[in-house]
Amino acid sequence: MSEPVLREVYIAADPADAHVNKLYLADEGIVARISGEQLQSAMGDLPPGEATAPRLLVLEADYDRAKELIARAESLHRYSSDLPELTPWACPKCSESVDGTFDICWNCQYDRVTE
Repeated sequence: MSEPVLREVYIAADPADAHVNKLYLADEGIVARISGEQLQSAMGDLPPGEATAPRLLVLEADYDRAKELIARAESLHRYSSDLPELTPWACPKCSESVDGTFDICWNCQYDRVTE
């Protein structure tokens, strides 16, 4: 009996990314295997990047569907261009500059949403 043919379907940013995508594929009925996860522990001795990145492998028969599912998942996680730009704002209470990702002033706790 011959070994099943596995194909690399995804190069992960880190082990957590690999596991999230592996679970996503499993939810869709596709069994995936992580390869190279242990190389992350060699960082410093090996250069970071694609050579040491964990990879997801799937059966040849599942490759096209897995590739499509991962592409769809990645497109959902990209920043949308129609989101408002989060520019810094000046607190009207204490005049402190606050990063646009926050609605509460870090200095005086002024809440720009509720006040």
